[in-house]
This record gives sequence, C-alpha cells and structure tokens, in this order.
Amino acid sequence: MKARRNATRPLARATRRVVAFLVLAAAATGTSATPCPPPPVAAMVVTAGDAGVDRDRWLDALAARRVVVIGEAHDRYEQHLVQLAVICGLRERGLDVAVGLEAFQQPFQAVLDDYVAGRIDLRTALARSEYYERWRFDHRLYAPILEYARSQRLPLVALNVPVEITRKVGRGGIESLDARERAAIPVHIPAPSEAYRARLAAILDLHPDPGGRDPDRFVQVQSLWDEGMAERAVRHLADNPRSTLVVIAGVGHVGYEGAIPDRIRRRGQPSVATVISADALEHQASADYVFEVEPLEAPRGGLLGVMVRVDGSRVLVDAFSDDSAARDAGLLPGDRLVSVQGRPVSRFADVRLALLDTVPGDEAALEVERDRPQSPPMRMAVRFFLR
Repeated sequence: MKARRNATRPLARATRRVVAFLVLAAAATGTSATPCPPPPVAAMVVTAGDAGVDRDRWLDALAARRVVVIGEAHDRYEQHLVQLAVICGLRERGLDVAVGLEAFQQPFQAVLDDYVAGRIDLRTALARSEYYERWRFDHRLYAPILEYARSQRLPLVALNVPVEITRKVGRGGIESLDARERAAIPVHIPAPSEAYRARLAAILDLHPDPGGRDPDRFVQVQSLWDEGMAERAVRHLADNPRSTLVVIAGVGHVGYEGAIPDRIRRRGQPSVATVISADALEHQASADYVFEVEPLEAPRGGLLGVMVRVDGSRVLVDAFSDDSAARDAGLLPGDRLVSVQGRPVSRFADVRLALLDTVPGDEAALEVERDRPQSPPMRMAVRFFLR
C-alpha cells in the first residue's frame, strides 16, 4: 500500500509505512570517504496495525528488492545523508550496489566510470560532466555519496536525458528531434495518463510561465525525463544481473503515478521499493516508505559574495551579496573575473570549480580586469578572505 497524507488523522496514525529519521549532529563532520561511514541517522519505523520495524529490519526489506528509488528535494543535505545510509546499509548486507543519479546526464557515463575507478578526481569529474552547467546544485550536497561510491568502487550510473534534447522537445516537441537525437531517447514513450497530465497541469497553474509554455510540450518533456531515466536504470540492471540499483532523483520523478518506478515496473522489473521524505506528502506524493528528518546544512564552501553574468567568454561581476568580501576588497560591478585561485575563468562553472575545496576564511586570489573610459582595460590582482 502506498503512503499518503491523511488530512483527518495525525501522521503516525495514517495507514502507511513510515520511516522516521533523526539526524545526529555527527553527520556534519565532513565528507571524507571511509570503508563504511557510521550511519548519519537513527531510524524508527512505524507501521499502522503492526509492531514497529527498526532500521535494520527496514534495510533488510529494501535489500530484497532489485531497485530502491529514493525521491529527494535536491537542496536538502539531510535527505542525501539518508540516501547514503541506505546505500551503505545495502552494501553492508553484501549486495552489489550501484547508484543511479538524476544529477548526471547519460552522455557523461564514462566520466563517472573514470571517477569511480580512481583515474580522475572529483574536480575533474565535475568539470568533464559539465555538472555546474547542467545541474548547478552545490556538489557538497552529493559529495558524501560520490566519495563513498568511489571508496567502495560502486558504479555510478548517469540517468538523466541530455538537456539539449529536453530543451528542444520543450520548444518543438518530440517530432522536432533529428535521427541522432531520437536514437538517444527511448524508442517508445507511452502516452501519459489523465492523472499524470492533471498533476503537471496543476504545477503549471501554480507556476505560470510568462512566455506561455505549451502544456502539451511540458508533459512531453516530463514524460521523456521519467521514461529516459527508467530506461537507463533497466538497461543497467540487464547489463549487470547481480546489481541492486539505488536510484536518486527528485521526488517529482518518484512519488507519483507514471513516474520512474511505474515505468521501471512496466519494463519488466517489478522488484521496486520507493522512499520519499514526509515533506513530499504535502504535495500528494506517495511511496512505500516515508522518512522524516531534521534539517541539516551541508558543509559550507567559501563565498566570494558576488553575483555574476556571462557575456560570451567574459564572466562579469553583476552585483554583490550583503556581506560581500569581494566588494569590501574593492571590486566593482562590471569588473571581469579573469582568474580565480589561478584558474582561468570564462564561464560560471569555472568560478564554482575554482572554489571547489575552499571554506570560509580561506584566502581568495583573483585576477580582475576593469574597463576604463578612453584607456586600455586595467588588470589587477586582488586578495581577500572568503566568507
């Protein structure tokens, strides 16, 4: 039975299975890989009408499935720690675990393979996978999972459909794709159900597009995302018959009719368990297991305190945060960032990658170019402490 919010009864009384997690303060101690990090959460399972199921019994139940699909809010660090606890728990039970990630797009599978094999480091993997152009969420949110997978040589599977394709479908529909692009997506994408369409229509109503986004094409894009990730997951399972796959994707791709789990089942893999956060119940999501977890901030990186805009290959200072160290060091709107930490900068991702391992208090070294009326641009070196 799927878990749903019941407006007439308290959460603990709803007829569903619940996994409740309390995050321990020790979870924030960093992201260094270990053979199996201590579980960052303590688990309690509540089942209506049955005795409670503790963390080990819950993980035993998940271990009996070929696929565990965990829905997430991408920017919630504590949810990623729950995902890590599941991955580690399944690994401790002797399973050949692989991790499928919405955060990486399918053409970059070889990059993830090289990272897991130890041939490249995380900075190189993020750069080659174009992570900060295609996903953009702080990599520190996913770092514990990525580093644990590397330490255990667990395959990382790039699930997502290339953004070039989804954008093109959003503009012109599936029929606008050329033969090469069609070959990169599932051959058959079933027509979505009325419930699937209705849910997406409600999203458009809540977030209207000033440009007049076509509702049918919006549905096509979502269907392509769900089907493309499900197809890639099933292909991994077919190629790796002993593998247990943990799929990590946004809850919108997990907790609803016609999302990734249903499509995996339709493709002949019925052994699927779904897990979501209790927060998602407020949006009518459902799953086999629901967890509650206290908010926890990811380890902070060092910040320049600037907002940038990109003009061709020029990265320009556009504005400053309220507590901007860069502004206090003398930078002005319109200044061009030539290099950060000695690394050339020509796109937004270059700035993020240059600051990858920094923390507040580290020294920033910038080369900045400033235009001057009727004079050649002036270049200057600027140093200050990140905040």
